[in-house]
Amino acid sequence: MLQISFLCGMLRIIKANPYFFIPFLLFLLTGGFALTYFGSAALFLQVNARHTPAADIFFTYFSWLGEGLTAAAISITLLFLNRKAGYASIAAFLLSSGTAQALKHFVFDDVYRPREYFSKLKQPIRLIEGLEVHSANSFPSGHSTTAFAIFCIFAIMSRRRQQGLLFFVLAMGAAFSRVYLSQHFPADVYAGACIGTFWAVICWWWFHERKPVAAEPVAMAD
Repeated sequence: MLQISFLCGMLRIIKANPYFFIPFLLFLLTGGFALTYFGSAALFLQVNARHTPAADIFFTYFSWLGEGLTAAAISITLLFLNRKAGYASIAAFLLSSGTAQALKHFVFDDVYRPREYFSKLKQPIRLIEGLEVHSANSFPSGHSTTAFAIFCIFAIMSRRRQQGLLFFVLAMGAAFSRVYLSQHFPADVYAGACIGTFWAVICWWWFHERKPVAAEPVAMAD
């Protein structure tokens, strides 16, 4: 019964929020095709070749939407405005971040970030001056994971369903910034988006949709 309730709850959440989940599905399909057909490194180079001074500044600050401190502050503030939504946001942030960090450090700990990857190939890439760019633990992107977890929660809780599109754009912008800033490959942010959204839906179901299982009555002995 719990499995059926879980699956039905997931479907209800997704169907009730088309403005977030339809663009997300399109992102999964087109992103998956592009990664398979072109490859993550080639897609990264396409983004890396297209920089402007204004975009450098914009994405440097926009990337903060995926910071753990930003997500923690948003989740704690939400806790005082809507208790269950706050719990769902905190849980989604912690579980998605924990998943991403575990994968980074214990499963894909040998995956290099773009700077180190292309350095070993003796191929220069453009880096933004003054920005600290990391070298290791590339997969998946923690910022992308966090951004999608938090903004998916906001899309689900919003009474104006059309705002789901805005929250998707914000999450995508934070994810794209990680590629633009040469911190991650497209495959990293693709995986992060999946992890964050997955945990957001589960946590919302747990705190809002799940029905407690009633205890069976205990038969009294004669």
